[in-house]
Amino acid sequence: MTRGARRAALAGALLAGAWGARPSPSGAWAEPPPAERARFGELVARAVQAYKAERFEQAILLFEEALGVEPSSPIYWNLAVLYDKRDDLERALKYVDAFLLDLGQPEEKRDKAFERRADLLRRLKAREEVQAAARAAAARAQAAREAARARLGGAPPAPEEAPPAWAAGGAPPPSRAWVAWTTSGVALVSVASGLHLYADSVWQSRPAGGGAETLRAQSKAVSTSWVADGLLALGASALGYGLISRLLAPSPAPLAPPAPLAPALAPAPPSVRVAPSLGGLSLEGVF
Repeated sequence: MTRGARRAALAGALLAGAWGARPSPSGAWAEPPPAERARFGELVARAVQAYKAERFEQAILLFEEALGVEPSSPIYWNLAVLYDKRDDLERALKYVDAFLLDLGQPEEKRDKAFERRADLLRRLKAREEVQAAARAAAARAQAAREAARARLGGAPPAPEEAPPAWAAGGAPPPSRAWVAWTTSGVALVSVASGLHLYADSVWQSRPAGGGAETLRAQSKAVSTSWVADGLLALGASALGYGLISRLLAPSPAPLAPPAPLAPALAPAPPSVRVAPSLGGLSLEGVF
């Protein structure tokens, strides 16, 4: 299928699933009454002023209010750009599709709209993949926490050899699960830090000019930052769980002293006498 045929098929799909106002059969939007036309012009002028002042939220509200008065392809395009700035890719894609419903737009503008639509779809897919990976990692971490909790709450393993009689009342040694959690947390935090550095380098080295290469670099940097944030959260959770496990681990009970020796085996008391010496006193005897 040629490029023109693919775009014609896409335009037909957009027309079939169009939402909101539609153009007339002649390809132009129906003219509103003069009073509404004047109100439409005032809303658009205020929206443009808000956009130039970088008050993007106000510009969005004004443009959408203007759409309620008169559907306009340029306003659809402006809203797509504004929602893209807010990283609201779903709404940006919706307004790009609405812009493409106007088949009377110049080919150059339609080409630009198709390119933005493809870029939005790529970024949406990348975001969904990152979110799916984060959900899977969170599920694995939850499963690992539950398994560790089950191990910590289970009965202690039976000793291989019977303890001595004087150690019969001693407690089992504390669990070492906190070591594994702490090690995992440190490793995850280290990997997250490396990914953040990599994302920063990609962002700083992105090409200037705002072309497709710049958008790909920005998308790559943002996706990598999301993965790094997820790993950082998991690492912090692992470190916190390791610390809690270490604090809650039972300490071994002190060992009972051995039984005293029988009287027959008790050693004789030491014999001590003080003998004079040149430098003072010295002790002599058997200890």
